[in-house]
Amino acid sequence: MINYPKTIIDLLDNAAEKWADDIAYEKESDAISFKQVQNLAKKVATEIAKSKTINSPILVWSTRAINTPSLFFGVVYSGNFYLPVGDDTPIEKVQSIIQSIQPKLIIVNDSEEASINKITNCGLQIIYADKCKEINEELLTDLRKNIIDIDPQMIILTSGSTGVPKGVVTNGRSVMELLSSMVDTYNIDKNTIIGGQSPFYYSAHRRDVYLPVFCGCKLVIIPKQFFTTVANLVPYINEKKINFIQWTTSVFSIIHNFNAFEKEKPMFLKTLIFMGEPIKLKTLKYLLNNLPSVNFFNSYGLTELPDSLIYHKIDVDRDYLSGVPLGKVVKNRRVILHNDEMYVSSTAMAMQYYNDIEKTKEKFVQNPLHSDYEDIMFRTGDLAVINEYGEYIFKGRIDNCIKHMGHRIELGEIEHIASTCNNSGECACVYNDDKEQICLFYTGESSIRDISIELRQKLPNYSVPRVFIQLDKLPRLFNGKIDMCKLKGMVK
Repeated sequence: MINYPKTIIDLLDNAAEKWADDIAYEKESDAISFKQVQNLAKKVATEIAKSKTINSPILVWSTRAINTPSLFFGVVYSGNFYLPVGDDTPIEKVQSIIQSIQPKLIIVNDSEEASINKITNCGLQIIYADKCKEINEELLTDLRKNIIDIDPQMIILTSGSTGVPKGVVTNGRSVMELLSSMVDTYNIDKNTIIGGQSPFYYSAHRRDVYLPVFCGCKLVIIPKQFFTTVANLVPYINEKKINFIQWTTSVFSIIHNFNAFEKEKPMFLKTLIFMGEPIKLKTLKYLLNNLPSVNFFNSYGLTELPDSLIYHKIDVDRDYLSGVPLGKVVKNRRVILHNDEMYVSSTAMAMQYYNDIEKTKEKFVQNPLHSDYEDIMFRTGDLAVINEYGEYIFKGRIDNCIKHMGHRIELGEIEHIASTCNNSGECACVYNDDKEQICLFYTGESSIRDISIELRQKLPNYSVPRVFIQLDKLPRLFNGKIDMCKLKGMVK
């Protein structure tokens, strides 16, 4: 009888046996092998088990350290599911998260971490991973018998309209499906070296953390400061021989704006994927001109259904003047359009929103095309059309569509056009309902006068913004997306 891995801890055990001394996670001069990851995970799990906590949320204080993945594995080993919260999260937000999710314990990587004063007075037991010394194999074996692939594995926080984050519950089967499709779609194997940009509390950590134990590849964690002082970014990529990156599009805008490839180009890079938001045409051209031998992809996914939902391989002979398409659906995914809104489903789909039945019922809904049997899909809120190539084209958010001066206007379309203006950077539109005005926030060197004149040449008069606000940078949520609520609050 063949023992196929069914859960994430099966994957870790297999990896620790097959690639025991190979590096799983690396950052600067620090590295940890697959066997060391397993060893620390079991110590953490043993300590958790002493509390008799089972099938409950456990908060993991998530730093960008090589040991952090072991904490995730340790929670799952113990028969519980984890809630990663970034060490840079404001204390008020931490308190709100604890009140909303009500975790049973908190796991911290290092008892010497300066930032843990945010959680020391929260009233919950704190387990410090560096003080976990014991492994109780008998106890862990007993716990293992009750762990199955549809158990919750993690809660990922995503922004909520009320300001309170929604907790997206993802199970082990979902993660396994994500990993399988990533490997098939992008030809990831043991020789792949991933350049990690996302913090471990973002949804993207499901890819970065678990691909190594799935196929033996390596994750190199790129220090945060390299994305603000980009002069050191490319040398680090080359030093670590990184050949695969999947980053939010805002990072590529920074690379473009600072001309990071002027002195040195990535020498080992084979695959580059942008995600999260549409990429600007001028940034895409910059990447293509500087990295002619790299395979470029656009990807679309959600916290509720991981980032391998729709993808598009960039064609160097295509002009993309109307924007880069989301692309075509990945194998074993379903996407339908109903009233132009995208509904999606897959084994990789999340289970629900934690402790929020009403929001779950609102977003995880019956397939709107039939009622013959239960067929739950996730209602994305994203609008799209299908072009002549059979590709999905993003047309904005359903909550970002306005009726103005008798016209139906997609604010996302204005944002895209504005981003093509000379010397403009990132752009975001909001609508002031009280004054019935379209407001454009933008970064870059273009003056308000110049960008206004250029938009009047490219847009119908009724959709030209009446208010322009230039910022050094656009505010962002903890998941990296533009904080539209904060922008709306800036409009008077």
